[in-house]
Amino acid sequence: MKLKGQPEMSFELVKVEKNSEFTDLTVIPHIGEISFIHQLISKDDKIVVKHSVEFVPDNRLETFEDSRFVGKIFKDVPNSVFGLVKAANEL
Repeated sequence: MKLKGQPEMSFELVKVEKNSEFTDLTVIPHIGEISFIHQLISKDDKIVVKHSVEFVPDNRLETFEDSRFVGKIFKDVPNSVFGLVKAANEL
């Protein structure tokens, strides 16, 4: 993962369930951990893509600045979700 003004960071797949969901975890030094959860959910004979993000700050309470920082990451979520939908439709 590459954030503007930050060095490139790796992520680890911490949960993978074939054709169901996967979760990746990125550790941002001196800031905290961000998990991206991607799920395919069957609802009313359709497949719904659910994408959620969890942020856990390092050894402290979350601050307003943390929220602003994470908010910048969230702005790419719609593109990620549409990419997952496209990939799921190609299966």
